Formats: sequence, C-alpha cells, structure tokens
Amino acid sequence: MKNAFRYLSPLKQFLVKHIFNAYNASSTTKAFFISFFGFTIMGKHLFYFPLSTGKSMLPTIRDGQRHLVKVLKLRHLRKRPLKSGDIVAVLNPIENGETKVLCKRIVFTEGQEGETTYRGKKVRIRVPEGHVWVEGDNKENSLDSRTFGPVSLALVEGKLVAT
Repeated sequence: MKNAFRYLSPLKQFLVKHIFNAYNASSTTKAFFISFFGFTIMGKHLFYFPLSTGKSMLPTIRDGQRHLVKVLKLRHLRKRPLKSGDIVAVLNPIENGETKVLCKRIVFTEGQEGETTYRGKKVRIRVPEGHVWVEGDNKENSLDSRTFGPVSLALVEGKLVAT
C-alpha cells in the first residue's frame, strides 16, 4: 500500500489514510480505493482507452473500436517529438458541438512543407512551428486539417499505441 501512496497527491494520501483508520477498513475496501485512485491517475497521466466513433480512420480504426492512447504532455513532446505517420488523439479545434477528441494520422510535422488534396484540388501547405498537420485515413469522410488547418501541439492529447 505504501507504493501506491507515492502516486497520490498529499491531500489524497491524507484522505485515504484517515478513511482507512477511521473505519478500520477491510483489505477489500483498501484494494478498491487503491484501484480507484490508480485508474484515476492512469487515465489522467498515463493511458486511456477511448471508443472510436465514425469512419474517418477506416480501414486502420473501425467505428466502435477501442484503442490504447498514451497521454502526452508538451514536455514529453520536446523529448520525443511526434513524426509523420503517428496516429494521435487531438482536441477538436472547431467548437461545433460534435466530437470533442479526434483520432487522426500526422501527415506533416512542424516546419515541413508538402501537398495535400482538398475537394479534388492539390493544395500546398507549410506547417508552422508548434503545430502538426493531421488527416484521417478515409479522406472522403474526415474532419481534419484540410478543414481546420494545422493543429497546435497543445491540442494533442496523446498518441495511439494499440488498437
């Protein structure tokens, strides 16, 4: 139990310790609290398991499929930068009431130039520093950078590591 405590904030450590002592908690109760706080920490700081909806990443990711996303913070991106071909979870930059998190493939990273097709026309793009260009694998059915432009690295929530 002491090992689990080191991942909890001091306030949570205090609360858990006093709940256990005040109620003389059983080992089952202790296991439940440790698991609950462990999943809370894991979901916010390490990994999470979103459910894909939509057809924008077909055939790589199917509608209704769960996948494992490693949570990334900006400080992680400085040590291990993202590269073209990586699949990432990004916050939807368009406030339209639709999906809040989009799962897309990185086509170009910061500083890169290239061409993409938008509405049947080739378009030349240059990705500014601190941004990535993301597109769905199913180009005809995807809300991506061709619609909203380059995505700030601050909107990148994580990197897909398994489907």
